[in-house]
Amino acid sequence: MRILQVYPHYDHGGTETVLAMLDREWTAAGHDVVSWLPRPTADPPSELRALTGEAYPDRCRPDAVVVHGGLVGAADLGLSRRSTGAPVVEVIHRRHPARPGATRYVAVSRAVASVQREVACTVIPNGVDLPRPGRTREAARAALGIDPDALVVARHARTAIEKGWHWTMSAMQRVWDAGVPAWLLVVGARDQPGAAVLRGWARGRPCAVASWTDNPADHLVAADVYVETSPDEAFGLAVAEAGLLGLPAVAFAAPGVAETVGDACPTAPVGDTAALAGLLLDLARDERARAEWGLRLRRRVRARYAPALCARRYTRLLDRLREG
Repeated sequence: MRILQVYPHYDHGGTETVLAMLDREWTAAGHDVVSWLPRPTADPPSELRALTGEAYPDRCRPDAVVVHGGLVGAADLGLSRRSTGAPVVEVIHRRHPARPGATRYVAVSRAVASVQREVACTVIPNGVDLPRPGRTREAARAALGIDPDALVVARHARTAIEKGWHWTMSAMQRVWDAGVPAWLLVVGARDQPGAAVLRGWARGRPCAVASWTDNPADHLVAADVYVETSPDEAFGLAVAEAGLLGLPAVAFAAPGVAETVGDACPTAPVGDTAALAGLLLDLARDERARAEWGLRLRRRVRARYAPALCARRYTRLLDRLREG
C-alpha cells in the first residue's frame, strides 16, 4: 500500500516525531510511504521521503492519505477522497475541534475525541519510541555541568508559553525553598519568547538549559525524575518517552497526559504547583520510590504504546476504508 502522510507545518515537536515513527514502522512492514510537507520550517530527517511545495503531489497516486492535523486539517488543504482518489484519514493531534471533510478521523486520545463536535473519531493512541542515549549518565551530566551526585529533575518540551513553563519554574522554586538542592534540566529550548524568559530565570539557579535535539535521550539520561506541567496536551508523548528511560514522573492531571500515564505516575491538579512540588519532594527523598514509579511507567508505555501496535491499528483502518 502506498501511504501519503501530510503535515502542513513541519517543524520540531511531537507531531513530527509521530509522523517519523509511522514512516519507519510502515516502511518496515513493506508499505511505500511518502510525506508531503507543504510548508516546512525545519529540515525533515533524511530517512523521510519528503515532498515539499504548495501544490498537492498528483504524481504520488497514493492508496491512502493520512493528514496530521489539529489546527490545520484535510478540509483546509482541500484534501478529500474525491480530490485525491484515495481515502483520507485526518489524525487530530490537538484538543481542538476538527472540520468535516476527511473520510475518517482519528483522535490520538479520548481527551481529543471528547472535544469533537462535528466529526466522529476512532481513537488510536500514539506509538512511543526513543532512540537509546548515545552517552552515559555520567557523561551527560559532565557535558551539562551538573554534579555527578545531584538530584536532577528534567522536562522536555518546546519552550513555548502554552507549554506551562511558568508552572515548572514555580514548582521547582518550591522544591528549592524546601531545602532540596535539586537541579532542573530543560531539554528543547529554541529561539522562542518562552526560551528567553526561561533562560533569564535560570541564571543563578541550579538549572541547565539544553537546546532542541533529535534525540532527547542524550540529555534525559542525566535525570532522576521527570516533571510535566503542560496544561492541555493531546497525548503525553514527552512523559511517555521519559518513561521508556525508566524515569519516574510527576505531572499535572491534564486530560491527555493523565490518560497516557494512568496510574503509573503521581499527578496534581492543573496549576497546583504546591501539590506538584510536594510530589517532587516525595520522590526526591525516596530512591526506592523513584525506582518503583519508573518501572511502572516504563511497563505501561511498552505495553500500551508500542510503535508497531500503533502502525498496525492504522493500516487495519486504512485497509477497511480502501475496501469500503
